[in-house]
Amino acid sequence: MICYLLILICIVEFSRKRYFNSLMIFFFLLLEGFQLIPMDILTIGFFSGTSIGAALMAFLGLFCIRGQYWLKSLINKACFSKAIWLFIIILVLNMGYGLLNGYAPGDIFKGARLYILLLSFLMLAEVPMEVLLKVIRVLIIITFFQSVLFLLQVITGRTILLQGPKELDMEELNYRRFYNVPKLLDLALASCLFWFPFRLSKKIRIIFIAVFVLTAIAPLHRGYIFSWILTVTLYSLLFNNYAKKAW
Repeated sequence: MICYLLILICIVEFSRKRYFNSLMIFFFLLLEGFQLIPMDILTIGFFSGTSIGAALMAFLGLFCIRGQYWLKSLINKACFSKAIWLFIIILVLNMGYGLLNGYAPGDIFKGARLYILLLSFLMLAEVPMEVLLKVIRVLIIITFFQSVLFLLQVITGRTILLQGPKELDMEELNYRRFYNVPKLLDLALASCLFWFPFRLSKKIRIIFIAVFVLTAIAPLHRGYIFSWILTVTLYSLLFNNYAKKAW
């Protein structure tokens, strides 16, 4: 019942142009209660065992109400409109192919839900930029506190954040690797490294970056760490080359 109520509030708030409230509810559902609320509680009485399905229902409800406006008035004016339409056509054809091959509609919908959710960015085209920035700032702050809780897991050896892969004990190092990192860690770290959308001091920015970097390193995932090192290196090279040309 909680999910159905949040879906309704999300749709009503967006329809009334209270975009911030609607988007925060949407991300709360999409990110599984920000990994703080057990799915057994959040999805009581809901048809799915995860709140991601509720986020999808909220988007589909909004698409039924505002989809025509998004596609005609906003998206068709964008330079990538053809790519959006191509993605929608391929997605529909894939779902139709699954039906023709005898797959149950529920299984097809379950397999396609993440791809359908990729289209949820359509509703952001209607949201004013200042509201989007406010949502991004709040999500980064939430991710910061999630990261602090994640690091507390490493210190205490106890699971705090939910909705993630199980931990792995490294007995030779007497270290427990947790894999349930905040779902928006990449977005938060990239924002603080390359942009930082807050009017705060450099010390606060360094604290944010330090917490996010430690959270990224703590699972000891070599491929993940290397990808971030490569990203920062490429950014530094490109930025330096641009700066030299500007001078």
